[in-house]
Amino acid sequence: MSSLTKAAAAAVLALLPWGCARRETGATIVRSSALGALPKESVAVIVLEVKSLRGLQAFARFTEEIASEADREGPLKGLRERFGADLIQKVDRLGLAIVPQPGNAVGYGILAEGSFDEAEMRQALGGGETLSLPTPEGRPDFNIAVLKGGILALGPRQVLDVVRANLVRRGSGLDSNRTILDLLAGVRPTAQVWGAADVRTMAQLGREAAAARGLGTALQRSAPPSALVAFAFQGTIGTSVMLDLVGRADGAEGARKLADAARGLVALGRMGAAPGQAADWIAFLDGIAIEQKGTEISLRASVPPSLVSGLAEKARAAAASLPAGP
Repeated sequence: MSSLTKAAAAAVLALLPWGCARRETGATIVRSSALGALPKESVAVIVLEVKSLRGLQAFARFTEEIASEADREGPLKGLRERFGADLIQKVDRLGLAIVPQPGNAVGYGILAEGSFDEAEMRQALGGGETLSLPTPEGRPDFNIAVLKGGILALGPRQVLDVVRANLVRRGSGLDSNRTILDLLAGVRPTAQVWGAADVRTMAQLGREAAAARGLGTALQRSAPPSALVAFAFQGTIGTSVMLDLVGRADGAEGARKLADAARGLVALGRMGAAPGQAADWIAFLDGIAIEQKGTEISLRASVPPSLVSGLAEKARAAAASLPAGP
């Protein structure tokens, strides 16, 4: 075979469908970033692509509210005192994982990637790798860690120790969780907020926790919810918010029931719309598309700007009504 023929063959192979398997997805981002070091046992992960949100009016409002919250006693104040008020401006990506803990407890781990200076970050921690901040009695311990490469990690020390170890032995953390990775394989790299949840495992852990507290009968399995095994989601934020959710059921029949239940909720929402909210609310409900194919259920929705603003205002009002931490 001549060199020209070989080159042509290589070009054709690059264009064949299996070449698309190399495209970037949520799963490849987990494997190639610090997110992969989150604990393998994580049952849910939520990622916010902060860098792509800069420039949006909503992001400016978000940073203002973070700064305001940092004035109150708590973890955010501790972060600001250590790293400065401009910390959020240096963050490119935030990842949150929900991590089961011994004794039916729920833990978490937060990773922040961005334009951090590792040496300066360690100096801010007093020269060490981890700093523990005081927490209210009965609350989980809260720690700040600077990991290899200038990654900022927040959460209980037990979780952060696992993350630190996974960073140097890739393939042992979330980057080896097949359930989560399979779900994230359908997430577009252009999504600004995305994630996945192992619903079946979360439900099982919830039942075990309830049973340990003598509340086992309070969590009876109902047919439609128990059919949902896991789901992934992705969203883009602009003048409106576009959301995509893909769920996996334990069978085609379970998926059909879930899709029917979702359509029923949309219909109830339309019937219950108050006159003052009808235009925005019905526009939102009309934009919801629900499909079922085999064991998968997909839902796509576009949230109108006016409805986004209304929900944001309600969330701010609810947050403002909460008492300040001790």
